[in-house]
This record gives sequence, C-alpha cells and structure tokens, in this order.
Amino acid sequence: MTKAIALAVAIPFSFCLLVAPAQAQSVRTYVSSAGTDGNNCGRSTPCRTFQAAHDKTLPGGEITVLDQGNFATLAITKSISIVNEGIGQASILVGNGDTGLTINAPNANVNLRGLTIEGVGDSRGVLVSSVLSLTMTNCNVRNHTGDGIDIVPANDSNIKISNTLVTDNGGNGIYIQPSGSYRVGVIRIILNRVEVYGSGTHGIAVAGDFAGGPTVGVTVADSVVSHSGAGGIVNSTVGPSGANTQVSVFRSVISYNGTGVIHVASGYNTASFFELGGSSIEGNTTSRSGNGGFTSWGDNYLRQFNNNFPDFPPGESLGTPLNRK
Repeated sequence: MTKAIALAVAIPFSFCLLVAPAQAQSVRTYVSSAGTDGNNCGRSTPCRTFQAAHDKTLPGGEITVLDQGNFATLAITKSISIVNEGIGQASILVGNGDTGLTINAPNANVNLRGLTIEGVGDSRGVLVSSVLSLTMTNCNVRNHTGDGIDIVPANDSNIKISNTLVTDNGGNGIYIQPSGSYRVGVIRIILNRVEVYGSGTHGIAVAGDFAGGPTVGVTVADSVVSHSGAGGIVNSTVGPSGANTQVSVFRSVISYNGTGVIHVASGYNTASFFELGGSSIEGNTTSRSGNGGFTSWGDNYLRQFNNNFPDFPPGESLGTPLNRK
C-alpha cells in the first residue's frame, strides 16, 4: 500500500518536470513600466524589460507594450514581433557605448512597431547583423553619438523601414553594408516615408564590402534626407570586386547636406548604379559628386546652395537620361 501511494505521487511529479520547460514560454507576452522581470510576462503579470519578455516568448510570438516607459536594451535572436499600438512612448534608452537594439537572427522574421530608441550618452541605435526579414514601422531613432541604424547583414535579407524618423545621430543616419564571409546573394532594402535629419556624417550610406559580395538593392521612396554633415545619400563601391550596390531614389527630398548625392564606383565593378526620379536635390553645398555617375528619369530638380539660391542648373540636369516606358 505504501509503495502504491509513493508511485501515485511520483508519476504526476515527474510529469510536471517534463512539461515545465514548455510552459516557460508563451506565444504572447507583455511589458509594463510597473512590471517585474521575475514574472511570466502575462497580461496581468507583465515583465519590466524587452529582453525578459523576448526570452519568455516562443519563436514567432509577439511582445505587446502596455504603457509608456523605458524597457532597456534588447538583443533579438529569433522570429518575434514587438508592438506598441500607440499607448505612449515605448523607449529603449541607451548609453555607455552600448547598442539599443541588436538583431542577430539569420532565419528570423522580425517586426518592430512604435519604438523609440534614444541615446543618452555614447551609443548606437540599431544593429542588424543578420535577419531573414525585418519590418520596422513608426519608429524613432535619435540622439546617438554613433550611427542611428547599422544594417550589416551576413545573409540574404529583406528589410523594410517605413514611417520612421532617424534624427540627430553623430555618425550616419542609416548605414548599409554586407559583412562577414557573405559573398553571393541579394540584400533588398526598402526605405519608404523615412525622414533622416541632422546626421553627423551621411544621411543614408550604402557601401560595398571591399572584397566581393552580394547585390545590395536599396530603394528610397517618399522620404527626406536633410542637414547631414557630409553626403545626403551615398552609394560607394570600391576595391577590385566590391558588392553590386544599386540605389534607386523616387519622389524624395535631399536638402541642406554637405553634398546632396554621391556615387563612387572604383575597381572593376560595373553593376553599381544610382538612379533618381521625381526628386528634389536642393540647398546642398554641392549637389552631386563622385565618379560613378547618375541615371535620371528626367523629372528631378537640382538647385545648389549659395547666398542667392540660383538654379544649378534650372530644372533637370543629372547625368544619363532614362526614358520612361
């Protein structure tokens, strides 16, 4: 009888041990400024930081922000969505030489909405070192001493950034360059309704990897790049076999930068291009520079800055014309 009772107790106890790990993560978790990281990140028992919620969320799950606050730095390593549906400012405050948000998840789909990543000292905003797909919407990346957003993937990637503000960063606003041993493939990046202001170096910079690499296609649409210390939008591929960097800019404003647009293509790379359509390049100290040349749809407007704001030249004059089909 005693043995039977002991066995009856032992079996359910063993079963609890087996199922406990599965219960540790949830499809949906929550963060709150009043939460505690020791919680299970449920709706009524939220966590305090994004990192705690991330670690307790199943791959493909979602973190929901319940109220405004600072939710600390985050390293993403799996498919996940982080959503702020307009409850106030959901911040990641970062200093001490750190990066606010890092994504290192080569096979993951990541969605970010409504986040503010703000520097409060020596910092970088966002680092994307590997991801399969990233969608970033309604975000604000500002006041970092380094770059606002670094996109340096080591794998094929599809990255979409929209309705996002990147402002007052000491380095580049958005920097794009393949990295690691990644040599064959395609990186596709869409920047739609993105505003980049006050970058210490370039507003948007696209660079080859200096030793061969994938095709990097960047489309900038309905966006503004202004008040950058150096170039507004830059496409640079150097070395004997740099990556094929292809930049297309449509219906955008590039103004009050050191140089409006820059295209540098050296070595043996002939696939690099920089095309513009329906865009205004005005008020820059220099309108354009570089040996790579530009291709125009014939409907851009250039005006170089000086005391009298003369046209330089009036209307369209931007390299090789490209007829619409």
